[in-house]
Amino acid sequence: MKLSFFDAAEYEKGLKCTIHKNGRLGFSSAALKRMGVSTDASIRIGKNDSDKGEDLYVVAGKRDDKSAFKLSKTGDYFYANTKNLFDAMGLDYQNQMHTFDLVEASSGVFKLQKRASRGRTKRKKSE
Repeated sequence: MKLSFFDAAEYEKGLKCTIHKNGRLGFSSAALKRMGVSTDASIRIGKNDSDKGEDLYVVAGKRDDKSAFKLSKTGDYFYANTKNLFDAMGLDYQNQMHTFDLVEASSGVFKLQKRASRGRTKRKKSE
């Protein structure tokens, strides 16, 4: 008998990001670790111009890169202030939940693969 075992590190949990109600794109620390992003770095967000889909891609950037979104930390989570980007894209992040799995598309480039919403939306604040 010849056994081969799976490496749990290859199947990490928490490789996701979520657009928060305030427009920030939040990442789990596991996602940033997998992306190789340090806490004092930034991210660049882009799209594939040759693909007519709405997929977004993210790569690690340098902190001083003016075209990148700076990362900030809150607890165990990191976020980028992407409100203006998502407003320009017409995403209704205040009323709908947008959660993405991070899938490595090529070396250092991660695709934001939208997760099924399962019919849930974010709650509205009571007035």
